[in-house]
Amino acid sequence: MCRNLGDLGDGTEESLGRVKIDGRDAICFRISKNDKEITVWADPDTALPIKIERTTDNGIDKTVLRDIAFDVELDDELFDMTLPDDYIVTNMETEECRVPFELTEKHLIEGLAVNANAMGGKFPTLYKGGRRGKEAFEKYIAETREMSEPPMEDKFKPSLGVEFVKRLPEGSDYQYVGEDVKLGDANTPVCWWKPQGSKTYRVVYGDLSIRDVEPSDLPKVPWLTEQK
Repeated sequence: MCRNLGDLGDGTEESLGRVKIDGRDAICFRISKNDKEITVWADPDTALPIKIERTTDNGIDKTVLRDIAFDVELDDELFDMTLPDDYIVTNMETEECRVPFELTEKHLIEGLAVNANAMGGKFPTLYKGGRRGKEAFEKYIAETREMSEPPMEDKFKPSLGVEFVKRLPEGSDYQYVGEDVKLGDANTPVCWWKPQGSKTYRVVYGDLSIRDVEPSDLPKVPWLTEQK
């Protein structure tokens, strides 16, 4: 099996022995390098993979390959790399996105809703902002590992919501305070920002409603207060 690991077969692999997966006998290996971990379940006779699971970024990003088939005839059109005009393109190194449509508050609301539902009805510790510090980040990492997998049609909505925030004009004073706020709570803010040229802030509440709020009526942000 190690002969088939390519550049990962350098001594970092760990044999997990023979196991059962989806009713089949398999040999299992785990390879750990930097912040990446790959687990491979392979046929003990052919060494061909049955399932591959890859996690990166401290467990935040997870990819699973299953139902792997070999020597299947495929239509050449499947390999056409021409991108449709309405596709979102993301540079994985710079995290820059090309979004061929206008991002609106609706995308932020949908993104927040997907994350809150995936966490069992509460908003995450961080969403392009939030409480500072190592403890908050570690809590967020733990949350992402426990999140349920959203439906495929919703999977990228949180990213579009974050992209909406990233594109807010300078001086928008975006703040995320949704940590542990319950989905449906109409009285507790989750986040807010100040639209360009506006005297009031747009505030998103736990029930995903949005209201215009005077600056003097915004709640205090604890970590900003502590810095003063």
